[in-house]
Amino acid sequence: MALFMNGQAQLRKQGFLLVELVIAAGLIGLIFVSVFFLQSKLLQIKQDGITKTKAVYRAEEALEAVRWIRNANGWEAIENLDEGDDYCLTQPPGGNEWTLDKTTPCSLLDGVFVRTLRFDKAYRQNDDKGPISTSGWEDPGTRKVTVIVSWEEGLKSILIDTYFTDWAGAEI
Repeated sequence: MALFMNGQAQLRKQGFLLVELVIAAGLIGLIFVSVFFLQSKLLQIKQDGITKTKAVYRAEEALEAVRWIRNANGWEAIENLDEGDDYCLTQPPGGNEWTLDKTTPCSLLDGVFVRTLRFDKAYRQNDDKGPISTSGWEDPGTRKVTVIVSWEEGLKSILIDTYFTDWAGAEI
């Protein structure tokens, strides 16, 4: 009888070993699946960061182009643009001159981005030397420029705005 009990104990031990192996395999599989999903999510976050960095670069490029247009063509090139309208920034292939057009929609940059620019009046709190404000005294020598770069059919975008002044014609 002791021999028989020893055999049953041996079989029971082998059964527990099989259950332990199945549980261990399941845990290892779960860990591998979790690591795979984590890695794919991190890759997506990295790609989103790269895309956003490129969008910021395109927005900053637009601000530099507006600065170039102002410096090359005079303050009137910015001052006379229609307030609140969307403009596209173009540069001929191989050319080094920028132009602003009302053509919409703007052409794709890098096959991904759409960049639009908007020009608005600038206001100051008290007088022509006061701080910039959302309302108040209109400063004819300053324009607010907003650049919007969007991608994924407009679902994602960045916005950068700044102010340009007629520094060459400013009275001191």
